[in-house]
Amino acid sequence: MGLLLYALTVLAVLAPMNKITLLASRGDWSVGKALTFISASYSVGAAFAPMVGGMIAERTGLRSVYIISTVIFVISTTLIFLIRKQPVEQQEPNTKKFDMLRNNRFVLSLGLIAAITFATITTAYLKLSSK
Repeated sequence: MGLLLYALTVLAVLAPMNKITLLASRGDWSVGKALTFISASYSVGAAFAPMVGGMIAERTGLRSVYIISTVIFVISTTLIFLIRKQPVEQQEPNTKKFDMLRNNRFVLSLGLIAAITFATITTAYLKLSSK
């Protein structure tokens, strides 16, 4: 249940984070290039990190994986602290907050994403609990 809530939280935060933070700080990059780079970086990391971590753990032990992960985390946190402040985006006063919920395709995609996330996490839980 915790994984389901976490996944839904991430899905709810991802689009506004990309729009506000990424697009405001993209510099000379086009919108497509900035979004593609972030999405591709995340996907490459998700695909290769477990493999690389497993190879490192196999050769040098699990402790070295934790040390390397800690070093990467500290470097990434330090880089985040060095980011310059982004301009605050003002919301138009006439914009209604829940207009998206009237868009049938958007609501349908939310339901589909929730169902897929629930099915994936439930399947993983059932497989782990049957062992």
